[in-house]
Amino acid sequence: MDWLVPAILASMTGSIVVASVFAYLAHTERERCLQLWAAGWVLYTVRLVLDLGVALLPDGATLLGLLAAAMGIAYAMLMLAGTASFLGRPPRVRLLGISGLAALAVTVAAQMLGLTATLVAIPAYLIQGIARIATGYAWWRYRDRGGRWASIAAVGFLLWGLHALDYPLLRGVPDAAAAGFMVAAALALSVALCVLVAYFERTKRLLSDSEARYRTLFENSASVMLVIDPVTAEVVDANRSAEEFYGWSRDQLTGMHLSDINTLGPDEIAREMALARERGRYYFLFKHRLASGDIRDVEVFSGPVITPDRELLYSIVHDVTERMTAERRLAESEARYRTLFHSSEQPMLLVEPKGARIIEANVAAATFYGYPVEKLVTMAVVDLTDDSDDVIADEIDATVSGHRQCGSYWHRRADGEHRAVEVYSTPLEFGDRTLIYTIIHDVTTRADAEHALQEQQKNLESLVAAQTADLREAMAHLETATRAKDEFLASMSHELRTPLNSVIGFAHLLGEELPGPLNEEQHRQIAMVERSGRHLLVLVNQVLDLSRIEAGQVEVESTRVDAVDIASYVIESMQGAAEERDLALVLDVGRDVVATTDPHLVEQILWNLVGNALKYTTEGEVRLSVTRDGEQVRFEVRDTGPGLSADQLSRAFDRFSRFHAHEEAGGTGLGLNISMRLAECLGGRIEAASELGVGSTFTFILPDQVPPDAAGS
Repeated sequence: MDWLVPAILASMTGSIVVASVFAYLAHTERERCLQLWAAGWVLYTVRLVLDLGVALLPDGATLLGLLAAAMGIAYAMLMLAGTASFLGRPPRVRLLGISGLAALAVTVAAQMLGLTATLVAIPAYLIQGIARIATGYAWWRYRDRGGRWASIAAVGFLLWGLHALDYPLLRGVPDAAAAGFMVAAALALSVALCVLVAYFERTKRLLSDSEARYRTLFENSASVMLVIDPVTAEVVDANRSAEEFYGWSRDQLTGMHLSDINTLGPDEIAREMALARERGRYYFLFKHRLASGDIRDVEVFSGPVITPDRELLYSIVHDVTERMTAERRLAESEARYRTLFHSSEQPMLLVEPKGARIIEANVAAATFYGYPVEKLVTMAVVDLTDDSDDVIADEIDATVSGHRQCGSYWHRRADGEHRAVEVYSTPLEFGDRTLIYTIIHDVTTRADAEHALQEQQKNLESLVAAQTADLREAMAHLETATRAKDEFLASMSHELRTPLNSVIGFAHLLGEELPGPLNEEQHRQIAMVERSGRHLLVLVNQVLDLSRIEAGQVEVESTRVDAVDIASYVIESMQGAAEERDLALVLDVGRDVVATTDPHLVEQILWNLVGNALKYTTEGEVRLSVTRDGEQVRFEVRDTGPGLSADQLSRAFDRFSRFHAHEEAGGTGLGLNISMRLAECLGGRIEAASELGVGSTFTFILPDQVPPDAAGS
């Protein structure tokens, strides 16, 4: 024990000196290998302090021993990592860390199991020995470049590693611990000295290479480079890129004062150079003057360079005129946005998509919602609406993915009042951040008006529905009454026609003087009775025919007939009426105009068409033509009457259509309507054409056979 404490103190003293040297070099040189070595020597010193504690404080030996083992493992790993960094090889950090943690875990486990101190310490010393031997091997491989000092360092690390491995063998030997600390101290100091000398040798060689590379890089660099004397503010050196950028030759640039290039004054230039010289700042933005007189925005990276005889400033100049112009425009754009955003009378919000938090709000939004701006920017959209978080999240996702969205919502003000709003949302990109820009329109008045309109529409729909029901009921009653009327008239056709036929028949007999002779006045009156009776019979027949059609009581009895025979009969029967009006009644017929149809209905249609033509024609002729047109028979009735206008022609087939120009002809205005509907019962149709002052043509087109769906309709 008498030798152990002094040995530890001696080792610790040497370790402190070595750690201080490495720490100083790490601070000044700022190299990774020096930083790792310095950290390793600091931990090695801490380990020696803990070993001293174990020797002086037996009661705390267990905890201090574990900490010492941890420090020993850590410093061995750092020495190996520093050597790898120095030699330009990537350290196996993960492998080193896993190995160290494994050794420490085994040490702790051995301590917890109550094993002997020797067994507890074996893992830590084992990993330290392996790490030192690996470090020595690395230095041995470096001996060709590092020379004899690298070889000595390699041997020192190998011996130091073997010394760590002999711990279990020498643990029980008296005074072995003290001797071991002394041997370790000697080996540590020797390897530290060799490492430092090897480092300085490499640094000297690298410096020479660096100067050559610097000159090559300086001359050939695409970046503008200047070397400046900070005392005189004169340009000491300039590369080719500087000549091309500034427009002055190298000889002209060399010796120029910075104020000839920089637009700042001499005092301001001196202050900026002092900052660069003292490493207070290395990045600057200036305006530089070119030989042409143009002013360019430049960014300058400047720092001190130490030469054997003086200190210089090394500056790299980049032309950033375009970038600065763009940034100024962006700043102006942002200023305009700020002005528009905050001075707008429309409520506006900037919303963070995540959580729908309000990032910014304008004064109009604060006025609308009743919260100050400072309060709004601490709130989220969910605080302004009754919608759930999920609904709001879906709306935000739709806005971000769809780039724009407009929606109608109900928002809640600070006083609890709900207002109907339309929200127009647009995602905006701010660098790598997306925000949602929203404009809020208060549409409560419009929403209330729309609601009132909807209520009125509902009331109107109810009223229309009620009136429609009343109309349908009235229509049903009317249809019932009409059907009863039609059925009555159809059933009364015999009772109405029989008296009229009797009146007409007896008037005719009286006119023939069968009962006895008549005077001229009696002849005239009897003729009037017969003519009026026949006219009334025509009217009754038309009314009854219309009622029969509307009641659906038309029966079609089809048979094979010759259309020429029907037309001839009609012409012969109406020849007398034509002669009375001094008109020519002409029949034109073709061949093979046989059809399967109802001859009585065809005859009635022709009677109506020819009679109508005779009634309205005052001079000229009425011509009936019968021809076959494929599978159809065409009956064409052409007259030389006054003709019809387009408006009159469009109403010619309406019921009770009688035109003022022909009122003297009399009639009910039902003939054409009845003829058209009878033609439809036969599956045919009637077409009309007319020209004022020329005449009219009515064409009855009859199919060769009555279609099944038309018969009896």
